[in-house]
Amino acid sequence: AQTDFLISNDYVLKTTRAYPNEFLAGVSINPQRRDAIDEVHRCADDGATLVKVLPNTQQFNPADTCYKAFYQTLAERRLPLLSHVGYEFTLIGKDQSLGDPDRLRTALDEGATVIAAHACSYGLILFEKFLPTLRDFVKRYPNFYADISSLTPPQPLSYAAVPSPPAGSPQAPPLRHGLPAPRLPFPLLGPRGDSRVTRDDSHQESLRPTSGGLSRLRDWVSLSQ
Repeated sequence: AQTDFLISNDYVLKTTRAYPNEFLAGVSINPQRRDAIDEVHRCADDGATLVKVLPNTQQFNPADTCYKAFYQTLAERRLPLLSHVGYEFTLIGKDQSLGDPDRLRTALDEGATVIAAHACSYGLILFEKFLPTLRDFVKRYPNFYADISSLTPPQPLSYAAVPSPPAGSPQAPPLRHGLPAPRLPFPLLGPRGDSRVTRDDSHQESLRPTSGGLSRLRDWVSLSQ
């Protein structure tokens, strides 16, 4: 009754089965659901590749320890948790404080692979109060990643000092390209074309062209393998 709009997991899974070369299934499961853990298993068995949540609008606190079993199940089924971070502009945000990435610490501690959307950006241009949390998570958790969807200049000016994993570390670079999103009008500062962050055998980051969101989503799936 509190949801602004709903695309069911059944529809997502049905569509990805119909178009396996175009889509992978990213389902959404609110951990407040009474059947949340059963839904994780059902979706995983049916081919889901990650779980996306938007706490601001779905009205749950990711830090609540009552969701430990939910996060443990995600880890067991190797389903990354992609969580919105920061201010929510598109949907109706009931509680913007729930976009604080520090609340994802519980999921990380329970072993779930966590992808923080928008590289933990607060979303208000040059005011990046969550940057210390991003730096801490990169150093502390090998199961933490952040995508850069919707992260366009001038925000990247604040992210130049995000640390890379130590030399020789098996941890992949923490910043990953997310799915396409509208870009802010800063063409002189922004990147041209489409690219993704990859890792070679020496754990160095590099950019190479790619096309389509499916290849990037397949990168997400590999994070938990």
